[in-house]
Amino acid sequence: MASDTLPNDLNIDTAQLNQETLHYNNVTVAQNGEPSRINEAQLADLNRWKEETINIAIIGPSRQGKSSFINALIGKEIAEVGVLGPTTMKVQKIENPDFPNFVFWDLPGIDGDKFKRETYFKDIELDEHEYDLYIIVTKEMLGDSEFFVAAELAARGKLFYLVRTHVDETVAKLVKKKKPKISEDDAVAEIRKLLEKQLQKNCFDPQLHKVFLVNVEEPLESMQHFDMVLLVETICKRGFASETKTTAFLFSIKIRGPQMVQEMYIELSKRIKIVATASAAGGAQPIPIAGALLDAKLIYNEINLYLQKFGLTKTSIAEIELKANKEPEIIETKLTELLSTKNRAISLVREDSHWSSAKNLSYDLLITLLKSLSLIAVSESIEGFMALAVPIVGPAAAGGLSFVTTLVQLKVILRSVRDVAVEVQKWIADKELDRDPDPSEDPNFL
Repeated sequence: MASDTLPNDLNIDTAQLNQETLHYNNVTVAQNGEPSRINEAQLADLNRWKEETINIAIIGPSRQGKSSFINALIGKEIAEVGVLGPTTMKVQKIENPDFPNFVFWDLPGIDGDKFKRETYFKDIELDEHEYDLYIIVTKEMLGDSEFFVAAELAARGKLFYLVRTHVDETVAKLVKKKKPKISEDDAVAEIRKLLEKQLQKNCFDPQLHKVFLVNVEEPLESMQHFDMVLLVETICKRGFASETKTTAFLFSIKIRGPQMVQEMYIELSKRIKIVATASAAGGAQPIPIAGALLDAKLIYNEINLYLQKFGLTKTSIAEIELKANKEPEIIETKLTELLSTKNRAISLVREDSHWSSAKNLSYDLLITLLKSLSLIAVSESIEGFMALAVPIVGPAAAGGLSFVTTLVQLKVILRSVRDVAVEVQKWIADKELDRDPDPSEDPNFL
């Protein structure tokens, strides 16, 4: 079967798929036809991120938005925000309730009544703690305190980022006061230019130590404005010593806005080939149904992970509706309707009432999931994929089929979940979503 017969909506690179299948075949043959040994270490690595410990220190003067910044990343009001005066009077450990191993350390502000610059690092016992990275937070232009901290961290060889909060307030002031009047984009560009000049004046490279502009007062929207997504991307690219720490960081913060949805999609995509290889090992079992049930369990676990990380579980949607002040179940209703048109397998996994724990999925439930996967139009395409691939030797033949099937299924499922997540983010951002219609806007009103 030629590749042009593939369903148009799959949009899968056939050449790449053939290479992945060929690689699987070669590994299988090299291991003397024992597919159960393939990539067991890699499969174990898939969930190793859950065991990682991440420590991020938030540092800077008092009342600059440090606590608000932490809350924006976690997506919940965990850190106490100061109103009348400094809140953080000692080093505070702030755990992510969804991932306790991911800890923010809210450090006391500099130049307060208790913490003086001369003894600051000794007082907070900086050298006794091993933080993965440091984030220096300010809501104004960079001052002596920020540069003092940056210089001290640089001298110690510590990785740090500079973050300016409350940018929306400064932008609004510039737009209102500037003569002649300027746009919001021009105001942001002016702020960046001034910050770059400050960095250069204080002997810092603006490219290496750029200041990320963020807004942290609107938790549901903070990821979508200014540089929050860029900050997360930068941390993921060069913030951690290991890839598993990077995955743990991205999987442990709240994903909001289409850009962050795409970042999560890219990270989750890295898992698919490893899961498909594990599926292939199960597909080569002497009893065919055993391989099918392994496929179902693997796919169930992946779909469940996709829903969790894209914030599409029922619990996540309920929290979003509460924070967004939407009418009860309005987003949930829309989401259910959208999923029903996208993929039955996703809907089945999402309905908690249909399933027991992932470790104890019953035979009937697994078969139901496998049947639902037939909605993904790959059955007639599999023969074409397999015909294009190098012949598989020995007991890996059954596994090869399972490899391709699982690979294609998960690619389609992940893309479907991503698309749904993008739609949900649009609904969240739509402040008119649950507004009663204005009769004056009806052309037939008069």
